[in-house]
Amino acid sequence: MNETSLKRMIRDHKARAVWIAVFLVLAVFVTALTFGTLRKSVQAQTYTKRVFACPYAEFGADPVAHRHNDDCYEEGVLICTLPELEAHTHSDDCYTEQRVLVCGQEESNGHVHSDACYTEQTVQVCGQEESAGHVHDDACYTETKELSCGKEKLYRALVISNLTAIHQKTGIGTLSAFCGAVSAGAGAGAGIAYLIDGSLEAIDHTVVNALAIVSGIVCDGAKASCAAKIASSVDAGILGFQMYRNGQDFRSGDGIVMKGIENTIRNIARLGKEGMKETNEEIISMMVEN
Repeated sequence: MNETSLKRMIRDHKARAVWIAVFLVLAVFVTALTFGTLRKSVQAQTYTKRVFACPYAEFGADPVAHRHNDDCYEEGVLICTLPELEAHTHSDDCYTEQRVLVCGQEESNGHVHSDACYTEQTVQVCGQEESAGHVHDDACYTETKELSCGKEKLYRALVISNLTAIHQKTGIGTLSAFCGAVSAGAGAGAGIAYLIDGSLEAIDHTVVNALAIVSGIVCDGAKASCAAKIASSVDAGILGFQMYRNGQDFRSGDGIVMKGIENTIRNIARLGKEGMKETNEEIISMMVEN
């Protein structure tokens, strides 16, 4: 074995070590960040219930001020049925916040209530019945939040997220200059789409939109900027879902986007596996020189 071959072997060995480290670090990041993102998507829907707690509540929506006078007495006996009240109009001070438990489980060693145990609901607060003089409108309701899905659905979303990322990575291969956070971010978007919408159509469009946004990010080793790349990819997953909800999607012919999610994923795999071969070599060369 000559000196040139030995140097090449050492360089290849270092390169493989670098890429293995990249893969392991990204695997940890993907799992932790995906689970955290999905939990936040549920926790973001939690809130506290606004409860009417005014001491004057029993006297109506806006009690009328009243002080007893001579007309309120007959032969020294109080005959007035109205309570003595100061002038009062209900304000925010007349309400208190109350958490509404909906998870249906008792706290135990296996379960401690968290924000995920609550969901959103609309509560009537005007205190009036609908009649000819009053029809309920938005001002008669307040928003509270309770859990809109159970733990099982959250776990299903996590499975969908991870399988989506794995499906994308399968075509790309184990090592590539294509950043693995892109696949993870699109996977996180798929999980969020399942949690909030639940339809296959929403998941498909979310993944395609996310890939169209950030599919050009390259991998140049595990380092501090990986966190920013992960954040950008997850943000693309969320944006991809918001685009779908607002009827704004990337369509076939928009760059590497093809008709159908599988065709788009195949294009991404081709880009990562074949298109970035030379990019991969250049990145390794730069890292070895550095």
